[in-house]
Amino acid sequence: MKFDVYGRFEIEVLPEPAGWVAYRLGPGMRHRDYDIVFASGVVEDDMESLLDEMFSDLAVPGQRVRRTD
Repeated sequence: MKFDVYGRFEIEVLPEPAGWVAYRLGPGMRHRDYDIVFASGVVEDDMESLLDEMFSDLAVPGQRVRRTD
């Protein structure tokens, strides 16, 4: 799943055996973002709102995290 975070950057979240893992995306690159940690039991349907809560300090009124894929 890919997400646009307030038009500032993109995050890709993938399921792995140990749980969800987040990657920061950029032009020609992708690296794991170890600062983003998901609690066990998080389901795909909650990911957009969870990321919105995590990065809310970057938002301005009217912006939100949105899924792009």
